[in-house]
This record gives sequence, structure tokens and C-alpha cells, in this order.
Amino acid sequence: MSLCSKTSDDDSTPKLTTVVFPHKSTGLKLNEFTVEFEKGATGVVGWVEFTDNGADTPTSSINFARSYPRNGLFLNIAERKAYGPNNNNGNTILGENLRMNHTETVTKLVCRRVGGAHKTQRKYSIELADGTNVDTNIIDPQDSHNTRVMPVIAFSGKVTVSGLRYAIDEL
Repeated sequence: MSLCSKTSDDDSTPKLTTVVFPHKSTGLKLNEFTVEFEKGATGVVGWVEFTDNGADTPTSSINFARSYPRNGLFLNIAERKAYGPNNNNGNTILGENLRMNHTETVTKLVCRRVGGAHKTQRKYSIELADGTNVDTNIIDPQDSHNTRVMPVIAFSGKVTVSGLRYAIDEL
């Protein structure tokens, strides 16, 4: 599913979607996408590892209200905090008091995935409009394990996703 613009049915009801959700057999991976939360919209955006059953994978299995998944990078718009991979004591805070105010202005972010030193280790990042960047290295799971790191957005309000760039060199 490629998301261009989405509004929740009721702006107070949170929605969760993957930015791109091709069937696992295609091997298609996303390297970059831009997210714009309109004024007043809020939510969580980033990358999450979960079991990929193709089109049948329920995104409802990810519940940001309860906890952040163990292997991921997330930015919580309302909290103005970025979280990294979970350690034994909970999620690591990679940035807080970030310069954005979702109640006053549009919040624009660029999310990226780039290669690392090891062929399965990637650097995942989220860049704010002011140039602030939060990032972390995440080990991409082996394809044989049916898990993948996927870009996701949980949101309330209107969100627009654009600038999708795919990793065609990894096909």
C-alpha cells in the first residue's frame, strides 16, 4: 500500500498504517520517505521490526499506546521525543525537547534508511525541518525469519506522505 495522503475517519481516533507494504516475496525496501503532519495532527512515525506475513500482516499488532517495539526508531510528535532500540531498561531516548510544535505549525520529517558497515546493518534516521537529525543503527533481520524493519505511522489528524525512494539496488 502506498500512502499519499490520509485522514483518520474521526480526527480523535488514532490510525496506524505502513508507508509501503509490498508482499514479502517482492523484496522491495524503502530507503526514504517524507511525512507532513498538518497543524494539529499528531502521532508516531519511524521504523519498526515485525513479522511480515505479506498483505495479511495486521498492523494492529503494533500498539504505540502500550509500548514501543524492541527494534526500531520512532519520533513521538506530541512528546517531542525520539526513541531508539529498546534495551533492558526500556527504550533509549535519542532526542527530547525537539524543536517542533504540532499544535501551532505543520510538522515535516524525512525518514531515511542507508547501508552500514555490515550488509544487514543499516542506519535509520529521522530529520526534522530545522535540520535536527536523530539516528540509530538497526540490524535488518534475515529474510528467512519472515521479519522486516518497516516504515510505519500511527496518527490522528491529516498526514501526507511523499518522496518515496526505493532500494532498487537491493532487489
